[in-house]
Amino acid sequence: KVSSEYRNNLVLVICRIEPSKRIENAIYLAKLLKEKKIETKMIIVGSWEPFYQQYYESLERLIIDKDVSDIITFKINASFEELLELMKKSKVYFHPREGEHFGISVVEAMSAGLVPVVPSIGGQAEFVPTMYQYNSLEQASQIVASVLDVGNEERQRISDSVIQFSDTNYKRQFQLIVSKLIY
Repeated sequence: KVSSEYRNNLVLVICRIEPSKRIENAIYLAKLLKEKKIETKMIIVGSWEPFYQQYYESLERLIIDKDVSDIITFKINASFEELLELMKKSKVYFHPREGEHFGISVVEAMSAGLVPVVPSIGGQAEFVPTMYQYNSLEQASQIVASVLDVGNEERQRISDSVIQFSDTNYKRQFQLIVSKLIY
């Protein structure tokens, strides 16, 4: 069971810290939320490799330039336990990259009862309800603002919707395919 009881107005972003993940979109979203006086914080959780030091530093500069250092926090190389704790405390999951093939972090966040706010272009658009898909960061900010008060029933529905991606279901479907090929 997922619950809204202990969740804060936190927007969670989970991705590797690298340019292809378009993390700057999360920063621009935070700026829009702040301008609209939507009381929320954002935590960007991700693994980081020294190869991307310049990109990480550019993100830190962008946070300062956009005046959102009071609402954005990086959590680099978080442990699994830390990530689970953040998922329990957060209300919204924001996916900054359009055109992702699938987006396992989207499924994981949904499983934890977070409302996903994702681009309408990419693999995640096949399983995330259209009401949570955005075509622009302006639209994303409107969706975030509208879902901060989503209740337990909707969080549970979101969580249940991704059971199709569970290990058990995957193995069962794989066995079905193999058995059809054998017999």
